[in-house]
Amino acid sequence: MDSVSITWYGQSGFRLAAGDSRILIDPFLTDRSDRRYPPPASAADFADVTLVLCTHEHVDHLDLPFLREFCAVNSQAPIVVPAPVVEIAAKAGVGRDRLTGAAPGELFMVRNVGNIVPSADGGPMGGVAAAIEQVASGSLAVQAAFSLVDGM
Repeated sequence: MDSVSITWYGQSGFRLAAGDSRILIDPFLTDRSDRRYPPPASAADFADVTLVLCTHEHVDHLDLPFLREFCAVNSQAPIVVPAPVVEIAAKAGVGRDRLTGAAPGELFMVRNVGNIVPSADGGPMGGVAAAIEQVASGSLAVQAAFSLVDGM
C-alpha cells in the first residue's frame, strides 16, 4: 500500500508526498531578519515538488522571494494562489505562466490534486473557511479537510 508523508517546515508550511505527488503548502523559507529561527530548507530542496499552494498574501504564506528561487530550480510545478494575489505575485517576479488563481467556492484541478475553496462569508459552507484537498495517485486516494470556524 502507498503511504503519505507530511513534513512541517515551520509556520504553516507543509510538504505532502503521496505516490508521484509532492505538494508544498504555504512555504515561508526566506532568511529574513524578523524570523525567529533560520529557514529549515532552501528552494533547491523542493526541485521535485509537483504543486505549490499559497493560501493568502501574508508573507508567511506567500513568500515571494522564496517562490522566485523555487521557480529557478523547479520549472514545472504550478503555483496556486488566491485569484486577487496573481497580479501581486506576477509583479514580484513569479512567472505568470506558473500562477493559477483560485476563488472562494471555485473547484479547480491541477495535475491530480483537486481543491474547493468555500466562501468564508456564510456561503454554502455556512461561514466555515476551509480547504478540502484530494491527492490521488493510482488507486491511492487521500482526503484531508482543514477548517477554521469563527469563534472557536
